[in-house]
Amino acid sequence: MYFSPSTFYAICIISYFTTYCISSTRSLQQVKDGAKRLAQVVLGASHLVQKAVPAVLVPPTLTDHTAVAEFRIQVQTIFAAQASLTFKKLQACPGLTVTAPQGAMYLMASINCSMFDDAIDDDLVFTKLLLKEENVFVLPGRAFGATTDLFRVCFAAPAGMLEDACVRIHAFCERHYVGDII
Repeated sequence: MYFSPSTFYAICIISYFTTYCISSTRSLQQVKDGAKRLAQVVLGASHLVQKAVPAVLVPPTLTDHTAVAEFRIQVQTIFAAQASLTFKKLQACPGLTVTAPQGAMYLMASINCSMFDDAIDDDLVFTKLLLKEENVFVLPGRAFGATTDLFRVCFAAPAGMLEDACVRIHAFCERHYVGDII
């Protein structure tokens, strides 16, 4: 049986990880708990997942290949629609300048802190208040090494949830905005 290099790499890592953990701990539950903790720490897909998932998605038959191709098109269409929805909704928020996504599952919004009340002076305060007041979780730009006036919105959630989150973000921005609402 032939494995592509990425598949072989993923199999080796999984095998080593499982064998090492089981031999040193004698407990598969500890392996499961450790993998769960590792998965919850990472803000994105781990290296292991990035290597394993493409290998799993290489279809063995033409029928499977067609199904995977159709699935990919469907997912791309959904994400494009959700990106457009999120971009348009957040563009209407006072005090924000939104950058259109370029292929990722998130977009970045710039906070013009001078247009908000004194409570908001950077991305951390903005994101904490947004979570506290509107129960909407976005990530501050500094979590990604960006400047302190950005936040990141992931649009991988269902369209209805995105729409609700955008309505809440808009209400938050209007409530804290000190300029003239356009």
